[in-house]
Amino acid sequence: MRKSEIFIWGNFHATTGDRAVMRCEVGKFVFPVFASFLILTAFTCVSSARTIYVPDDYEKIQWAVDNASAGDTIIVRDGTYVENVNVNKRLTIMLENGSDKTIVQAKNPDDHVLEVTADYANISGFTVKGAVGSWKGGIYLENVEHCNIINNNASNNYHGIYLRYSFNNILTNNTAISNNNSGIYQIITLSIIPMQ
Repeated sequence: MRKSEIFIWGNFHATTGDRAVMRCEVGKFVFPVFASFLILTAFTCVSSARTIYVPDDYEKIQWAVDNASAGDTIIVRDGTYVENVNVNKRLTIMLENGSDKTIVQAKNPDDHVLEVTADYANISGFTVKGAVGSWKGGIYLENVEHCNIINNNASNNYHGIYLRYSFNNILTNNTAISNNNSGIYQIITLSIIPMQ
């Protein structure tokens, strides 16, 4: 007896032997299995954004930032927080009750109070102060885009809000007074392309 090889491609069947004939409805089996695989993969790969509370979940704002994932929201409860915070991922950081209830005081006056180095970060409702070192800001954005800085009070800093090489950001309803140098300060570099 001769051995036959069967090649299956969708609903098509072919054989190299003269007696072996096989019909396979592959499409009826493969599609449901493939669709189920895609659905399961989508549910396991998509993690939902978390809401983290300071000081409930983490005592310090920086610890909450360090343990957050991109897309998370950090809500800071009323109080005074003495620290310098580096926001290096896409987060929303907001206060529970507003800037008159929560102060972030620079632990190191020669560093920015809130430093944002990630695109699409949202900072809202803070009173930031104490970054009095030369060229330091209460809220500092470096080389970022599409950030929202809303309803903050930046006072008693070298610069209240300091943007360095940052574009397409929204600053709305912020108060930046009683700073050593400026309320809002921006450094930009323009690329000049010669005309030919």
